[in-house]
Amino acid sequence: MKKHVILATLCLLVILMSGCAGNAGNGNYYKVFANERGTKSYGGADMSKIEKCRYVYSETVDESLEGTNRTVPGIEEVFTYAHSEKSNFKDLELDYYKNATGLEAAYTTGGELRKLYYLGTNNPIAVYGKPIVESEYAGWLKQTVARIFNIAIDDFDILFSTYVTDGDDSSGASEKREGFFTEDSSGGFAIKEYYVEFSKFSGKIRTDYVRLWSNPEGDILGLVRFASEVLDGMIPEIDEIRLEKSLEKTVRTAYHGKNIKSITFDTYILGLCDDKVIVECGVTVSYGKDGEEFNDKVEFVIFPEE
Repeated sequence: MKKHVILATLCLLVILMSGCAGNAGNGNYYKVFANERGTKSYGGADMSKIEKCRYVYSETVDESLEGTNRTVPGIEEVFTYAHSEKSNFKDLELDYYKNATGLEAAYTTGGELRKLYYLGTNNPIAVYGKPIVESEYAGWLKQTVARIFNIAIDDFDILFSTYVTDGDDSSGASEKREGFFTEDSSGGFAIKEYYVEFSKFSGKIRTDYVRLWSNPEGDILGLVRFASEVLDGMIPEIDEIRLEKSLEKTVRTAYHGKNIKSITFDTYILGLCDDKVIVECGVTVSYGKDGEEFNDKVEFVIFPEE
């Protein structure tokens, strides 16, 4: 009797170990594609073993929209249809409208505003009009973004960056500093521009994003929103540990034979490609070659439901 129990136990262990071995293979990884949209050059990577995610983009005129108008909250002038952009990446499929003063607005095919800025000028879209105090200014920015894009901005994190210039530098070059600075706190540098990011997350994955830039007086010069276009009910369950393991495995395949020093992941971004949910991620790969160190930035796409 004991002999049969031992044999049965051994058989069960073999089955369990076989199952674990199977899961340690492709079942433990998402399929990762090279992102043709985001990467212009792969540097030292060999992408011949990595399937590419196709990127389709074109500019066109939608005859059904010619002559149509739109209005933007807080902007009195009428915007008239100009052209469209088509893509298999949903966030790039936009219809563009212009007003009489050169202000351009871009809308999704569903009619939601995504971009608002002047072409070739630094005219302000919204004027702050008083001395800048960070907390008060952040509150005004939130109200303005919420009104223009019609979103619940309290669900977003806010991040300031400040571009400063050296008054002695005639080239006009600027340096980006993380955080909010004024002329008094910039260490003798002049403020050129504020760059502000609003981000909304589901776990580690960014689902919505607004960035804006403003002049030293705090007046908004442009706004762009990158919404995932994925409805809340469409967001699949995504294993973030599996996501990172999948990306690292793909990077090591692409950089096989290279002396990799580090692999750094950017923000995970939710989106739609060919009407399927995707996660996009940029990866910085540091590696050594011939005594030198190189840093490549490569972009990847994961289809978590495939």
